Amino acid sequence: MQSFGFCTSAIPNLLPSSLTSVCLQGKLTIQQLVANRLLTSKSPYAFIQSKVDDVQQSFYWMVGITSHVNPVLTPNQFYGNVSSIFSNYNKDASFLTYLVDGWQHCFTDTNVMYTTDAMGKDDAPSLPPSLPQWLSSFPVQAGGDADSVCAGELEGEYGTKIGAAAGDVSEQDKNTYCSNLIVPKSYPK
Repeated sequence: MQSFGFCTSAIPNLLPSSLTSVCLQGKLTIQQLVANRLLTSKSPYAFIQSKVDDVQQSFYWMVGITSHVNPVLTPNQFYGNVSSIFSNYNKDASFLTYLVDGWQHCFTDTNVMYTTDAMGKDDAPSLPPSLPQWLSSFPVQAGGDADSVCAGELEGEYGTKIGAAAGDVSEQDKNTYCSNLIVPKSYPK
C-alpha cells in the first residue's frame, strides 16, 4: 500500500492515524485495515464470499507471479485462508458473512443472486435463508438481528475436525465445511 501512495493520501480519513506508521514501514495489510474499520463500526459489515472464488484466486496468482512469490494456491488453501481471515474479523461483533459453496465471484450484479443459497448459485434456493432473504435483513433495524450463513459440516479452522489434533484434516472436500470460528454468529451479539 505504501508504494501506491496510500499512506500519504490527501483523501480525508482514508487511513486511520493509528495505522499510519505501520503503513509507512510498508507492513500494513488489507486485513489490518478492514479489522480497524470493524472496530470503529456501529453497524454490521456484511461480506458475501464464495468459498473458492475463481477471480480472487486468479488475482492472487497474478500478484504472486509479478511479485516473484510462489503463486500456487489450491481451492482448499484459498478457502482455508478465507476462513482464517474471516475468523479474525469475526472477533468483532459487527462482522457477518454469507459463505457460498462454489466458484462464483460476484452475486449482486447478476441474476444469480436470485438463485443463490449457501449451497451455491445454480439451482433455485432451497436452503434458507437464500441470499436475497439474507440481504433483506440489512440494514439491521432497532431490535432486529442478522446471522452469518454457511452450509456444510462445522469444523475447525482449515477443515480440522473439532477435537482432532492440529493438522488432522478429514478426507472430505476441504472447501465445503464451515469454520466454527465463523459460524454460528448473530448481530447484535
